[in-house]
Amino acid sequence: MTKILISVTDMNWMALDVRQLPFPDRSMAAVVEKGTMDALLRKGDDCWLDMCKECSRVLPPGEELPSLPSL
Repeated sequence: MTKILISVTDMNWMALDVRQLPFPDRSMAAVVEKGTMDALLRKGDDCWLDMCKECSRVLPPGEELPSLPSL
């Protein structure tokens, strides 16, 4: 993905644990998930719920979390 968007200069790339995001509550305008949910569901435990809770925490009230499945 970084190679595809190399020309986008105002984007920061970070490797983070989606279950413990280092951002304040309600600090993100949007969160888009691409394949992370698939990987966490395959793990077989409830860690995907932690991801959903954490993404909800950083989003404004009423915002949804778009999930794009891996193909």
